Formats: sequence, C-alpha cells, structure tokens
Amino acid sequence: MSDQNTSRAWQFALAAFGVTWIVGMVAAVILQPFDRMVDSEGNRISLFIGRYGPTLAGFLMMYLASGLKGVKELFKKALIWRVNLLYYLIAIFLPIVIKLGVLKSLGATFETYSLGVNDFAPLMLAIGTYLFLGGGFGEEFGWRGYLLPVLNERYTPLVTSVIIGVVWTAWHVPAFLLNGENEEMPLEAFTVFVLATSVFLTWLFYRTNQSVLLVALFHGCYNASGDWVRILFGKDDSEFGVAGTTLDWYEALVMLAVAILLILFTKGRLGFRRSNS
Repeated sequence: MSDQNTSRAWQFALAAFGVTWIVGMVAAVILQPFDRMVDSEGNRISLFIGRYGPTLAGFLMMYLASGLKGVKELFKKALIWRVNLLYYLIAIFLPIVIKLGVLKSLGATFETYSLGVNDFAPLMLAIGTYLFLGGGFGEEFGWRGYLLPVLNERYTPLVTSVIIGVVWTAWHVPAFLLNGENEEMPLEAFTVFVLATSVFLTWLFYRTNQSVLLVALFHGCYNASGDWVRILFGKDDSEFGVAGTTLDWYEALVMLAVAILLILFTKGRLGFRRSNS
C-alpha cells in the first residue's frame, strides 16, 4: 500500500471514531430531551449520528479523494442489486438460521411458533430499523464500501478482513466501557464474532460485485435476528433457558467455522478477483 493509501486508511479510522464517539456523544447530550419523546429507551435519536460514524467517514474520505464523483461512486454500491438470488437468501436467512440452530443445539425447544400475515410488518420493521438506523447502511458504506477496497490494494483479502475486524471491534469498545448496547456480550466473544463476520462479509462483498446493499442487508438481518425469534416464538433468547454468554460464544464459534470454511474453499481469496478492484 502506498503512503497515500496508508494515510487514507488511518484518516478513515480516525474519522469513524471521531464521528461516533465525539460528535455522536455531543449529539446524544443535546438531543436527550427528544429521546423521551420518540423512544422510551432513549436510544434512537441520540445514537443515530454515532451509529453512522463509519458511513459518514467513508463518504468524507471519498469526497476528499475524488470530490462529488467519489461520493457518487460509493453511493452507487448500494444500488448493486442484480446479483444471484442465492446471495439474497444468504444475507436474509443465514442470521436467523444460525440463531435458531445455536438455540436448538443448546437444548431450546420450539413448542409453538407462528408466522402469519400480521407478522410480516413487525419483521420488516425490525429489519428496516437495523438496516437504516444501525449496523447496515450506518456502517457498511465505511467498512466494506470504502475501507475494504483501500486496504485490498496492498494486503490479501484475508489480511484485509482481519485488519477491518480489529478496527471494527475497537470502534465498538467504548460501548462496552460505557455499559451500552453490547454490555451483556463478553468482549472476547464479540471480538471472535466480529473477526469471523469480517471474513464472511469480505466474501459476500466481492461475490456480489461490491454490493454494499447485500452486506448491509446481512448486517441488518443479523442485528434483527433476536427480534425474529421474539416475533416467531413470542419470547426473547433469554426465555429459552439458555445462558446469554453461552449463546454469544456459540454464535461466535459458528461464524468462525463459516469463516474458516470460506477461507479453505476460496484458498484465502474470499471471492476477490483483480477485476473486482
């Protein structure tokens, strides 16, 4: 990687952290009165800017490098939708398959479930929330849309995935320290999960011709998988008699197994071809 690209990667990371943990925290304080009006949990409004830190950083870096043309090029990656149906099925359903598979392997029983017409609206709302208000488009324009191709100019797809996984994990660490949304998940399990997911999303990104839409869809659907369980079975993960820490570790190890299989089957290239760049 040239010195210029090294600087771009570092600047992106600093911008992502800055927007999330400086601008985002200031916004949280300023907008706190509105939280009580919109969200009884006090989350949606105050954390919106922070959740978009990586994406805002990605667009900022593209603007500094190539002006509005670069911004348009990055945005167009969200419009890449003509891909094999298989990748849509993977992005949408793999998260809930993993969640239910892990619950089942830990002894959970699914006595009754329902999926009627009236359930589709809550499901779409859950996915849409995580797709647009967190995870999804809030992060993936940055991690995969911008940083992945920049790092891949020098490093292999596997090394690039690990680097992004480390930065991605570090970006979340303040949430643990502040007893935020991830406080109940062990940081060690979260790190394994994010590193493995980074490998998986590199593969999905390159297999779909650099579609931010598909990686954002997977990201959003995984974040919404707990909502899926609640809608389908009428109870949260914790109500299946499975310890949360155990569930977190099993999900992390399943994703790690998926990542290892992809590395082996693709010989570490993870769907990358020079024509992708």
